[in-house]
Amino acid sequence: PEIGGKGYYSHLQQLVEGGLTEADRGKTFNYNNENYSLFRILLPILSGLQPHNVTSFDSIPLAWAYMQLVHELLFTPMGIDQAYCKQLSNQFIEYFNCANGNRASGSDHTARCGAYGWNLSAYDLSVFMAHLRYNNDIFDGELRATMDSNFLGWENEHSSANGEHGTYLFHSGQFHYGESDAGGLRTCIMKYPANEVEVVLVMNCVDHPHPNIASPRKLLKIIYDQSWE
Repeated sequence: PEIGGKGYYSHLQQLVEGGLTEADRGKTFNYNNENYSLFRILLPILSGLQPHNVTSFDSIPLAWAYMQLVHELLFTPMGIDQAYCKQLSNQFIEYFNCANGNRASGSDHTARCGAYGWNLSAYDLSVFMAHLRYNNDIFDGELRATMDSNFLGWENEHSSANGEHGTYLFHSGQFHYGESDAGGLRTCIMKYPANEVEVVLVMNCVDHPHPNIASPRKLLKIIYDQSWE
């Protein structure tokens, strides 16, 4: 069931207690941020890293234990040491609403880390993608092929971008920092069918008046299609 996409423990609790409805059963795809935020609670407990002073599953120490585990298993072996669920002082950036000029600064998402709030520099993001997609440190070639053919980690087949040169696998994201008319960001990762070309676009702007710029998915599709002309 949809609980609101907040990622806090109270919302996760409602999600788990609600279980699956009959309408949910049999669905092959139902994206919900809370499903990812559950790992913030489960991983530290299952790994034995749960801090002794945790009195609430909404606690910041539990979230930091989760981040520590992700660093140990994922980021540190990649050489990434500045990934957190909040912006650091040297990572400050403002987010804009291109329709009305509103702006906002990034907030601290530690308390709902998981689906929310991982901050990476452009360089660290490229390092992460290289390890994820182009070597066997995390996934081998067979597993990557299985993920692509079954749309694991990608938007499902009903929303894939069918371009002039085949099917472009992608996953999009959007976030407003505050109210719906506040500043925010839009993102898209897209993999093209030729030569294993892959691109990540992060825009610190939402609600751009031009429809092709407002949608990173459309923009990346158009750029690739026209690059062959």
